[in-house]
Amino acid sequence: MIVGNHVIHQITPSHLLPRPVIVWLPPSYEAERDRRYPVLYMHDGQQIFDPDTSTLGKDWEVDEWCDRLISAGELKEIIVVGIYNTENRYDEYGASAQAEEYTRFVTDELKPMIDGTYRTLPDRSHTAVAGSSMGGGLSFYMAWTRPDVFFGAACLSSAFSYKQGEVIFDLVNQSSVWPDLCLYLHCGDGDELERLLMNDLERMEKALEEKGWLDQADVCVERAPGEKHDEAAWARYTGTWLKFLFGSRPSQ
Repeated sequence: MIVGNHVIHQITPSHLLPRPVIVWLPPSYEAERDRRYPVLYMHDGQQIFDPDTSTLGKDWEVDEWCDRLISAGELKEIIVVGIYNTENRYDEYGASAQAEEYTRFVTDELKPMIDGTYRTLPDRSHTAVAGSSMGGGLSFYMAWTRPDVFFGAACLSSAFSYKQGEVIFDLVNQSSVWPDLCLYLHCGDGDELERLLMNDLERMEKALEEKGWLDQADVCVERAPGEKHDEAAWARYTGTWLKFLFGSRPSQ
């Protein structure tokens, strides 16, 4: 069961990458008709709200965390857009030509549809992206390459090089200017895959540090000892990164 109001859209074959998209609406959406809201885009949409659609019967609990934190006054009211993955996930989320196409789908087709259908705050200062594993690497890639669209990204257990090559590291190493982003970077060490991805996290932390961006930029690097590579583990940190991106501090 999903907490709160939500709508599922079937993106039609006329779009670049047809798939379902689930939109979670904040508590005041129906009552406050003149109000507009920030938007969070998330990958692996099956996994974020509903244990019945999630692969292993566990989800990120984004709906519960949003409802709880909004009620407590710790989180801005936001719209969350969950983009379902497809059988082409590895290609679409990887650092490839299909990842560029997926980015264009989100920024040039899906976002205009969401902004035209819902009362959003469409500017980059109110738009972020989040994901885990390959979706974490993709979130970093999308925010880094399109800072005109996204102010930040939450990247959990990110595959920065695993099945990605060096493309994402090259983006950082070859950049001379910080792209003005809020980045939440997270990884555990509770299983073999998380330990492998922890190497990627530490490489990324070092790359950002060598540029001097860890000191002056809005970056949070969080290690999660003992946590495994699954939705149950990521759900325990959903509240943390939601508040990092959309907490009570002033808008970015």
